[in-house]
Amino acid sequence: MTPKHPPSRPARRAHPIAVHPLTRWHRVTGIASTLIVVITVLTGLALNHGDALGLSRTHPHNALVDTLYRQSAAFVPGGFATARGWITQIGAQVFRDEQAFTQRDAPLLGALIVRNTLYIAYRDGLVQYDAEGRVVEIFDALDGLPPPLTRVGIAGQDIAGQDIVIATATGMLIFDVMHGTASAIADLADVHWVTAAAPPAHLAAPLAVAYRGEGVSYERVLLDLHSGRLFGTVGELVVDAAALCLLSLALTGTYMFFKFKRGAQRPPR
Repeated sequence: MTPKHPPSRPARRAHPIAVHPLTRWHRVTGIASTLIVVITVLTGLALNHGDALGLSRTHPHNALVDTLYRQSAAFVPGGFATARGWITQIGAQVFRDEQAFTQRDAPLLGALIVRNTLYIAYRDGLVQYDAEGRVVEIFDALDGLPPPLTRVGIAGQDIAGQDIVIATATGMLIFDVMHGTASAIADLADVHWVTAAAPPAHLAAPLAVAYRGEGVSYERVLLDLHSGRLFGTVGELVVDAAALCLLSLALTGTYMFFKFKRGAQRPPR
């Protein structure tokens, strides 16, 4: 009986097959650009169907997006509680609760109700409003209130009528709301100064939206990610490099296809 011998292994080539330099470059370029290509393709597909996905109508609110776009999600300016609602100023827009109320460029100092009338003090004057938020009268330097105003409050019972006390850079004034005139007074011990406070919990969210807007949309984020602008100049350069890699893959792939095809068809010598 003839003993069985294990099958012999094929002999190794003394010299491995040489790999064309373009083949190595093609492989390295493809591997290096894979992640950027995947991100670009996925974001491109999403943007192509942006209307169906509602990308322009929805807004991401998270710490990363807020940081990248420098949009504050937490800060809401303080306001003043009155019997007519919560008074807050964001930029030039003054709000009563979450509704736009009036506009004033000068900073808001305080709001109070005197004789059933709303008065709002700004840095440059005192404004009287009616119940609908319309300006009734503006009191400023011509009425004896020299800007800048610094504080506003209500006088104690020792001043008849609960008139308004206003602190200015030049001294303290008592404002007669009946006659619309101001006169200088000595420092009063019994003054209830109006102070700003954080908004109530039910107003914090709508005021935050009013302060910063809805923020960037998902469409904007995907567009910036697709183009690399999300990460500034570095991101743009990375995406540019990936685009050049894709061009290189197309050119080297085409070149190798025709070169190797001709080599396979060449008759042996």
